[in-house]
Amino acid sequence: MKMSFLVECLRDCTRALLISPNYAKPVLQMEICLLQAWYRRGKANASLNGFEDAVHDFNVAMHLEESLSGKRQIERELKLIVDQYKGNNSVDQPDKDVLHTLVE
Repeated sequence: MKMSFLVECLRDCTRALLISPNYAKPVLQMEICLLQAWYRRGKANASLNGFEDAVHDFNVAMHLEESLSGKRQIERELKLIVDQYKGNNSVDQPDKDVLHTLVE
């Protein structure tokens, strides 16, 4: 059951990001909604073990986030993703390119 909600969340956030150029709300509200969509999609991707996609989403959210506390929260999420990736990687030596991407 939880998996279907994650997939639904991923789909909804992607749709929101695709229609964002036509968003009719004021710019500040649009930026907040975009930030939330990138952040939530990152959380969903991480939960579905889509680590590289999650890192990309969180990096975009980090770029949009203006507050220091918000940036710190996203940094914590990125650290958790790196830890998850290392834990789920069955190979003794993880792919250095993927880990490099995760921590950038």
